[in-house]
Amino acid sequence: MSNPFDSPLRITLKLWIVLWLFFLLWPNARNRELWLEYATLFRSDAETRRAAIYGKDFFEFLEFCKRTLPVGSTFRLVGVAYQDIARVRALYYLYPCLQSESPQYTLVYRASGFRLEGTSVWAALDPSRYVLRSSNQVTP
Repeated sequence: MSNPFDSPLRITLKLWIVLWLFFLLWPNARNRELWLEYATLFRSDAETRRAAIYGKDFFEFLEFCKRTLPVGSTFRLVGVAYQDIARVRALYYLYPCLQSESPQYTLVYRASGFRLEGTSVWAALDPSRYVLRSSNQVTP
């Protein structure tokens, strides 16, 4: 025996799903550039996706830092606000290097002219993106 409410419930559920999909997709349905961007991201590799999400400039800096920092070293990031999601992305991307209050390296992003007593320039990508090395820390 079938339940008399079975059919109306299924119809309501199907209608609700169709309406939900419509209102989810409709705001972006006419935005051709957005769909082309989605298609490009879908076909691209992980590094290209990460560069698009992080921002090409910031991702280039993170790649430079990853190549420059010795594995397991400690760092501090300057030029990115504490509440900014970019800081969390940097922590994730630069692992196994760890953030520290007394770091071996200071990563300077878009803070040209930033200097810290007891440090020297270790490597530079350009005048506003560079890595400072603490002179009183031992490198691993």
